[in-house]
Amino acid sequence: MLLVAGASMTVFGQKRLKTVSYKSENYSLEYNSDGSVQGYSVSPVGGKVTECSDLYFTYNGDQLASIKWESEQYDITWTDGKPSHMDTYYKNRLIYFSDMTYNDQCPDAAIAFAIDFLAGHFADPEGADLIVTFYALAPYLGTLTNELVGNVKATDGEEGDSEIDYYDCDYTYVKDGDGYPIEVRIDVKKNSKTRNRVIYLGWEGTAGISPQTSLQNEPKQWYDLFGRRVEQPTKGIFLSEGKKYVK
Repeated sequence: MLLVAGASMTVFGQKRLKTVSYKSENYSLEYNSDGSVQGYSVSPVGGKVTECSDLYFTYNGDQLASIKWESEQYDITWTDGKPSHMDTYYKNRLIYFSDMTYNDQCPDAAIAFAIDFLAGHFADPEGADLIVTFYALAPYLGTLTNELVGNVKATDGEEGDSEIDYYDCDYTYVKDGDGYPIEVRIDVKKNSKTRNRVIYLGWEGTAGISPQTSLQNEPKQWYDLFGRRVEQPTKGIFLSEGKKYVK
């Protein structure tokens, strides 16, 4: 999926994702000067996505509750601040569902969300395009988590089908010295067979926010990157009077 270039991208870590590789697929992300992913657009800027190309999003408070794409719909259940269950519908029929548990963390909430959604969407991944897409969208999708999925149990098939596939998948991570995952290793148990998958992630530099302004002469009204009022800013990036401040 190719979305139109445009809106600013929220940075959650000190690096930004550069490449995603899986089997013969290789994706390279290019960035605009404002930190947005070139070729992707999110509207409204700094808010939640309600429509992006042919993807449509709904929310329960600040938590992403549902994604619609053509005849498919993905309903997400949250537990303790993390996505814990996902139902996939095709033409209003439940065809796939998964349960997720967590055992690791990542400094970048956008990539954590992208990996978690890929895992919940399909335990045995077909490609890496979802990571690229949702890495760009994640900063605008409401509540996120830095937790990385550790295990996914999934059922693929409708009740009454002659063939139903059952998945039990373990996710482990190889990280660089700063804690960013550079390999996502997936041990896939499908029915009685086991296979391995590896997704490779490449990171570059310090993503940064330009211009950066210190918190000297602090304004009185602060907002987080989702436009919510913050009484007392702590560590992170905040907005006030049209500027970004880094603490």
